[in-house]
Amino acid sequence: MMREAAIHPLLGSVALADAAAGHAPSGRIGVLHGADKASRVRAARLRARLVASGMESLEVTPLEARWRRETLRGSGVDLLVDAGGFGPAEARRIAAFAGVPLLALPAGSAEASGTSHPVIGLHAGRRLASVALGRVELRPPRNGSGLVSVSLDGVRFQVRDRERLRVSLVGRGGASQLAGAVLGVTAVIYRGVELTAEAVGGLGSLEADGRPVEPAEDAVTCRAMRERLRVLPVAR
Repeated sequence: MMREAAIHPLLGSVALADAAAGHAPSGRIGVLHGADKASRVRAARLRARLVASGMESLEVTPLEARWRRETLRGSGVDLLVDAGGFGPAEARRIAAFAGVPLLALPAGSAEASGTSHPVIGLHAGRRLASVALGRVELRPPRNGSGLVSVSLDGVRFQVRDRERLRVSLVGRGGASQLAGAVLGVTAVIYRGVELTAEAVGGLGSLEADGRPVEPAEDAVTCRAMRERLRVLPVAR
């Protein structure tokens, strides 16, 4: 689990603002922050410094995160900055969903500047409904006759009642693939880049990184979105 480093709010805001100006000198900056005092202070100082530099910013708080994920994609934001308090994983999910780079203070481990990461994109029809950094899990409806039909790169199989489908990422960068595992009495694993699951009457429960996702239809498609998430660390 990634933990946020304890950094003085003023020092963090200066480093983030200076780095943001370097990565997006003429763009619009989205500022993510949590509800705690330290991150709110850091975000306020960060936005003030950006304004003083002639840059425009958009504030994103935990309460706004769900709907802001949708609007960020059409807001003209070129870069997201994590001011802390949001949680590194959630900040990465929002950045990957919006399809923009994420600038963040170190989260406890060294990471090369400009590192790109694959994510799992969950699509409902043509719409990107959610993203997962690590895994997606699906269970058939608990009605005694649940059955989900799955196709992974043309290979078809089924997930029956009392089984679950776990989709995870394997490989790195441009070679990333999906691993689809049917877990029950035994485990059967399939690999590919695009997985579609569909069922009449609903898919049952669907989770991305352990969080519930509500698909808009009776089908969901998981795709390996290679190099979708670009993280730009800031030196302390």
